[in-house]
Amino acid sequence: MFQLISLGKRALQVTEKHIETTSHNISNVNTPGYSRQKVVQESGLPIEYPYGTIGTGVYIQSVERVRDEFLDINFRNNQSLFGFWDKRSEVLEKLETVLNEPSDFGLSNKIDKFFSSWDSLSSNPTSQAYRMDVINNAEQMTDEFNRLHSDLSGYISSIDDELINSVTRINQIAQELADLSEGINFTIGQIYEPNDLLDKFDLLMDELATYGNVSVKVNDYGQKIVYLGSDQIVDGKSCNQIGFEESTNNGVTVHNLVWKKNLDKINGLNSGELLSLIDLRDNVVPGYLNQLDKIADTIKEKVNEIHLQGHDLTANSEQGHYFFETSSNGAKDFRVSNTILNDSNKLATSRSGASGDNEIALAIANLRNEPIVDGQMSVSQAYANFVYSIGSDVNNTNIKKENQAMVTEQIDKFRDSIKGVSLNEETADLIKYQQMYQAAAKIISMADDMIKVVLGLV
Repeated sequence: MFQLISLGKRALQVTEKHIETTSHNISNVNTPGYSRQKVVQESGLPIEYPYGTIGTGVYIQSVERVRDEFLDINFRNNQSLFGFWDKRSEVLEKLETVLNEPSDFGLSNKIDKFFSSWDSLSSNPTSQAYRMDVINNAEQMTDEFNRLHSDLSGYISSIDDELINSVTRINQIAQELADLSEGINFTIGQIYEPNDLLDKFDLLMDELATYGNVSVKVNDYGQKIVYLGSDQIVDGKSCNQIGFEESTNNGVTVHNLVWKKNLDKINGLNSGELLSLIDLRDNVVPGYLNQLDKIADTIKEKVNEIHLQGHDLTANSEQGHYFFETSSNGAKDFRVSNTILNDSNKLATSRSGASGDNEIALAIANLRNEPIVDGQMSVSQAYANFVYSIGSDVNNTNIKKENQAMVTEQIDKFRDSIKGVSLNEETADLIKYQQMYQAAAKIISMADDMIKVVLGLV
């Protein structure tokens, strides 16, 4: 009978733990990163008697999280890929608006007006109105080149600022992971399952995966080791912080990532927001700037080459003036020469020097359709390719982002179907455990009645 009371007592304790765990699940149904928990129970060792063995009831083996480690790894790998394309899409879409194309205010229209004004001037080489029109259109074109270069260079700086902000958050996550790792290791040392701490750890790992490819290992002492790329960022209770080394990119000061403790570069990054921002800052945007600079330099060189051969409208019919400043380098400081700006008569239209000769003006106007950029494209075609390359990059990036978002979402839904809390299931379990608790209490009550009968006989 006393054994019966012991059986009932253990049944009550185990059932009570089931009810507590189920209640804990229900209360955390909307908690981000929470994993459903379950009580793992086992039967007690039987007692042997001459006539056989008698069971000793039930014991709690552990309270475990319902989680699939393989799905966690798969999700983080895809989350990192999504982070790469999502950040790339975000930056390129903003950058595309800088071009202001197609419109009447974009560079394409200003290039067209510049060469058209030379064509108009060729019809009346001595007209001061046409000469001022050429100069004004040239200034508008060079100003637009300057603006585009300034805006694109500004994007290098803003991307670098965003990279710094991302690193700040990564360092915070690393410190939080190290603190949680210490707590997890301590709790395990006390022979408890740190389920809620592990959930917080995994939630931070999911966030860290947005910034780069990550992985987790456990060392010989049971401590968690977290890798960003192929380098350790968390080693048990200590973390490795990311620092910066300054350098120059297209005249803009940028910050290259290094580990603070030894100034080594971060190795093994193959996805995530960090890699996306670094690639945009160091390769993609500078590539666009190079294309823009090539167009500006080609216009400068080819127009100057022809203009140097012409005679101006001054009394001495001078020769050898540069139309654009030769000291400019690319689109950044592309501008009309002060000689032309200060005196429109210095603008050359005649090759022979004879009044009414328009050969130079026509030659410059015809540059619009000649393959002068790399000997393959006209200026208009080169700029159209520049605009198209940005638009194409945006379109391709958005497609890859959407595809990756779909894959990542499906994996997360599958993962959530395992670790997530279902209110219907938990409510049904709660009713079941309530009935179990009542039955266990009935065992103790029955054993108590039997003891009273025996004592009454005595």
